[in-house]
Amino acid sequence: WFLINFVANWLAGIIGSYAESLGELAIFGGLAATLFIFAVVLWLLSGLYIIDPAERGVVLRFGQFQRITLEGPRWHFPYPIERVEKINVDSIRTSTHKGLMLTRDENIVNVEVAVQYRVADAQHFLFNVREPEGTLRDATISAVREVIGTSAMDFVLGEGRSEVAARTQDLLQKTLDSYGTGLVVTSVNLQDA
Repeated sequence: WFLINFVANWLAGIIGSYAESLGELAIFGGLAATLFIFAVVLWLLSGLYIIDPAERGVVLRFGQFQRITLEGPRWHFPYPIERVEKINVDSIRTSTHKGLMLTRDENIVNVEVAVQYRVADAQHFLFNVREPEGTLRDATISAVREVIGTSAMDFVLGEGRSEVAARTQDLLQKTLDSYGTGLVVTSVNLQDA
């Protein structure tokens, strides 16, 4: 009992309450244990999250990919062990690009292109390319320049607009697939030529 009393008095001195009996320390210990359990339960509850029908949840454990979660209520190990990135995979996004381009017959045309796209693969979107939207922009400019550079000005400005857009979309999608961006181009429209 001497050793137990000594440790109890020492702990009480550190805490500042100077308990004189083991019973008072037991009450404090019970309160501390209750507070600790309450804090752990709150921490575990912070791992609850909800994925909307249009989203995919990408669960990262210590920053490394673990799994994709679908819609509904879910749970993951709370921060700092795991975190969830929510990616909207149903919304159609638009990116426009404008520039002067040289045609096959050495004429300059002013072209504005609107690209509509969506995220098809959330994991690839997050991890394969540093800036997927920036990559889309650069690939779009490259694809449009290539298609317009192999076409005559009259074709680009007239009857060939839909073909230029279709060829640009095919070339753009092949480029994005080769980079593994996780993006799908839904349409390419020539706004102004």
